[in-house]
Amino acid sequence: MTQCYWMPEYLPEWLNHHAFRETLDGTIVDLYIASPENYTGIWKDWYASGKKFSVTEYVNGSPISGKTWHENGKVKYTMKWIKNELVILSYHDSDGANVIYD
Repeated sequence: MTQCYWMPEYLPEWLNHHAFRETLDGTIVDLYIASPENYTGIWKDWYASGKKFSVTEYVNGSPISGKTWHENGKVKYTMKWIKNELVILSYHDSDGANVIYD
């Protein structure tokens, strides 16, 4: 588990160089730490508020399945990867309503 928002300055370089951030007027609005090369296991990311952002299962560095949440805790996307191609299984708006995804 990695706390992505506050920790980058304390992470080892092998992990920190995978950090991507978008800034708006010098404020961090998003920060994602990629899993290490050839990682196998469950990788979790969190919003700065401490709420869960995503959970992704990796095997030998390739994503297999995952889920993301809106910051209010409602499920946003459920997805899987087939031959490294992302397939969205479902999308939900921030109220939790299922939205058809073609």
